[in-house]
Amino acid sequence: MEIQKRLDLTRYTPALVTFLVNKISTGSTQIYSELFDISVTEWRIVSLLAVEHPIVAKRVSEVIGLDKATVSRSINRLEKEGYLCLSIDENDRRANFVELSEKGINLHNQVIDIALDRERAMLEALTQDEIEQFIRILNKLNQNIVAMNEASCRKYLTK
Repeated sequence: MEIQKRLDLTRYTPALVTFLVNKISTGSTQIYSELFDISVTEWRIVSLLAVEHPIVAKRVSEVIGLDKATVSRSINRLEKEGYLCLSIDENDRRANFVELSEKGINLHNQVIDIALDRERAMLEALTQDEIEQFIRILNKLNQNIVAMNEASCRKYLTK
């Protein structure tokens, strides 16, 4: 049997995005785990909580795009290490509000400079116009991806 179709990995956008994210995460993992004993997922949660707070864990999953179990494990570890404060949502007692503790704010303030420096280094190959266009495209794709995933599941899983 022959392979009938092949992906062009230099043009297949899901692969290109995945390759880029994986390579960014690999470098970040080395630095964040060595210097701060946190994972990239934990940093993503901390950085989100510096922008939105307090929020429920479900919101963390929605924004970062990770499953609830992964987010829950990371939140539990961050709370155990003293980086987060949890409180019960009075409207839904099954849900916890999550926010940074003083120790979490301190962690954020240390990691943010490294994260921004790595972003600057990554974007050095682009002009300012290309950077703005890249950000616009990423935001547009990010806004569409949930609907696309839902439509794909309906199309391929409900036959």
